[in-house]
Parts: sequence; C-alpha cells; structure tokens
Amino acid sequence: MHAISKLELTPSDTLNPILRLSLALKYDLSGRSWLVRPLTSIVTRKEPLTCQDASILGLNMTVLIARAREEVRSVFEVDEEWCNYCERCGKTSLLEEDDVEEVIMEVFGFTAAEISQPEQV
Repeated sequence: MHAISKLELTPSDTLNPILRLSLALKYDLSGRSWLVRPLTSIVTRKEPLTCQDASILGLNMTVLIARAREEVRSVFEVDEEWCNYCERCGKTSLLEEDDVEEVIMEVFGFTAAEISQPEQV
C-alpha cells in the first residue's frame, strides 16, 4: 500500500488509465482520480479496447466499459451534421466531460458520495 500512496501523489494523467483502474480494482481504491478519471479517459479514447485491456481489467469491467463507450458514442447518431470536424479532431463524443462522467456514474452504479469522498489509499 505504500507504493499506492506514492502513486496518489503523481498526477492521474501520468499513469496509464488501464493500469490506474486495475490498481483501483485490485486494492479497492475509490475516489474520482482512481475511478472516474481513468474510466472517462478509457471511455472517450478513440482506440478500441484491446484483448490486453480486457485481460487486465477482467470480463465484467470490460463489458461495463464497452456499455459506457456505446452510450457516450450514441450521441453522434442523434445529430451527425452538428459537427463535421470530429474525424479531424478525433473527438469520440459530443458530450462534455461532466456528461461523460454522469454516464459512467450511471453505468457503474457509483454514487456521488462514493466519488466525492477523500481518496482512499
């Protein structure tokens, strides 16, 4: 756990989101930087989930991430003509980050109290 507490001091974007999430799952860590931020990064990244991601995260987590990715990406189908630059800029959704986090909270069953708690290390 000492190593985990040291990792907590590093910015969340310096650790691969898959690795950060796997550590959170393995060591039962909670809080926005251990769960929501890595999930937001994974859900909104352009690259699809890989077999390696799935082997690290496990079947249940991979399925939930895939579900969240589908929900976030479905916004494009509603009004495709609204943004014709998405292929160039690489955006995968028209949702703002707060909206993506809301989808993640719903899909994963997180409560606001769980996420707003001080980080558990």
